[in-house]
Parts: sequence; structure tokens; C-alpha cells
Amino acid sequence: HVGNTYDPAVTQANAQYMVGLIQRNDFHSEADAYSSWDKCAQKGHAGCLNIMANAHITGKGGQSVDIPTAINMHLTVFHSGARFHCAAAYSSRSIARIEHFTGVPAPEGDKLDWLQKAYGLMDKVPVTGQRNNACDRSSAEVEEFLFRLGRGERRGGAVGADRGAG
Repeated sequence: HVGNTYDPAVTQANAQYMVGLIQRNDFHSEADAYSSWDKCAQKGHAGCLNIMANAHITGKGGQSVDIPTAINMHLTVFHSGARFHCAAAYSSRSIARIEHFTGVPAPEGDKLDWLQKAYGLMDKVPVTGQRNNACDRSSAEVEEFLFRLGRGERRGGAVGADRGAG
């Protein structure tokens, strides 16, 4: 039941997310895992929405390949902002990748716009402990460099080859 615990993080959707992890990792039952994640995605759980959106890109877990559904799921997570830590930033990056690799235009801007949106979300996520690479920002920066390189843009400073090295 929703709201019947002393801890607001204890929800049916969070339990279904964790059950999916156990089903996949411990019981090696991918079909059951995706069934659990589909149920919590329907409840709006950001992690499950990300998993199911990616499954609709690859067909993993027996999901139908459906790029518009994947984009819509990622948009739902993106619009949640930093509420769910890195989930929205990951969805923003996924939208950029969908455009890049499938050619399906991203809504509300192109792939580089979506990376900029991801950076904005990353900046809102609190950095904890020794971690200074919130939401895997360095990988997003590499993706941005590669996307720009694919457009024929070459900028100095980020990669040794652009500065004249090796």
C-alpha cells in the first residue's frame, strides 16, 4: 500500500524495481525481470521507465522495438528533473543517442541540445563523497565530442589530437 510505511522510499514501484534486479541478476530470469520493470514503469518509476525505454530500442527482454515509445518514456523521465538524481540526465543522453544512431529526430531540439539539457540536470545533482563525476558527465562529454566530430566540427582542448599531440 502506498504511504503505509514510515519510509516514503518504500513503495510498490521501488519494490518492483528491486525485484526485477533480483530476478535478472540472481535468478537469471530476464523475462520475469522485464515483467517487473514494466509494472513499475507503468507507475512512473524513473529507473524502470529508463530500463523499459532502452528495451524498446533494442528489443531486449522480449519488448517490441518501438522508438517513439522509447522517446516518450525518456521524455517522461527527463521532465521529472533532478528529483530522481541522475535518471533524467540519463534519459536526456538517451534521447541524444536515439537521434544519433537511429536518425529519428529528437523532440525539443537536436542531439547536442539534449546533451546540454543533460549537463544542466547533472549540475543539479548533489555530488557525494569523493565522486566528482556526477551522472557520468565525463562520458557525456566524450559523446558530445564524437557527435560534433561526426558533424565535421573539430575543437581544440578536449582531446590530445586536437592540440597537435599524437
